[in-house]
Amino acid sequence: MNININQKRLPAPTNIKIAYTKVAGQSIITWSVLSVKNYIVSYNVYRGTSSNGIFYKLNKQPISNNSYIDYTLGRNPNTTYWYKLSTLYKTDNGFVEGMLSKPVQYHVTTVDKWFNKINERNMWILKNTGQLFDLYTRKYEGEVCPDCYDKAR
Repeated sequence: MNININQKRLPAPTNIKIAYTKVAGQSIITWSVLSVKNYIVSYNVYRGTSSNGIFYKLNKQPISNNSYIDYTLGRNPNTTYWYKLSTLYKTDNGFVEGMLSKPVQYHVTTVDKWFNKINERNMWILKNTGQLFDLYTRKYEGEVCPDCYDKAR
């Protein structure tokens, strides 16, 4: 896919909204459709971990509708993601990508009391020892546990 920046650039998408899905580790991004006479508009979605940092394009092909599901979120409740969107239109020479939108924040939240308790414990350890521990990272992900009630760690 060729991106041409020497032609007319369309404005960035507006009214960007991010919502939870029923599945952990996913979010859905929606935005207002941009109507431009004589152009078929499509979109790109970018994600970063800070508002001023590096953003990576998530979609492999231009998106033709006004929604995108991000299936690649981490499950750590302390993670904040930032999204930017751009508009595209096709020409004979490839695609012309418009300006990027302002970053929109999405914070992974959890209602799991376990994570909240672990985070409280992490802060207590940090305050009292000066060392930060990540207590909710499993060292042996997926191995069978003969002593556990669920038989998997």
